[in-house]
Amino acid sequence: GNCTLSQLDCLPFEVQLQIANSDNTTVAKKPSRSTVARQITTTSSEVIDLVEAIHPGFDDEDIVGEELQEEPPSNFFKDNVAPLKDFILSNQDPDAEVVETVKEFLIVCVGERRLDDVVVFLRAIRNMSVGWNDELYRDLRDSVVGEIY
Repeated sequence: GNCTLSQLDCLPFEVQLQIANSDNTTVAKKPSRSTVARQITTTSSEVIDLVEAIHPGFDDEDIVGEELQEEPPSNFFKDNVAPLKDFILSNQDPDAEVVETVKEFLIVCVGERRLDDVVVFLRAIRNMSVGWNDELYRDLRDSVVGEIY
């Protein structure tokens, strides 16, 4: 059936390619539910045994409580792109220090191997109708490219 881009983004790269190419080949044999349940039970009991060996008297309920806490889904644009755009809009005529701050941010992202995010950030900067001029954009882009290569 149909799937959204966010659902597609969560899948392994090979599966994304299959969907994009309408390839109906099965990637791998799917294990039965009983096999999966057995693996989970075995893994959980092994983890509990290991924790008890390291921390005698550690309560099983502590582990269950930690497993149930999941981080809420994040909105990449709201959490990342919007603050960057706001920063640029609040510094319409930036001095060298402001430009250096954005460069350092992008270089940190490169260092964390977040290249897809860097591309999104650079596109957002480039496509802002009331953003920085082309010369500043090229300077940022060239700094990032220099950091990658």
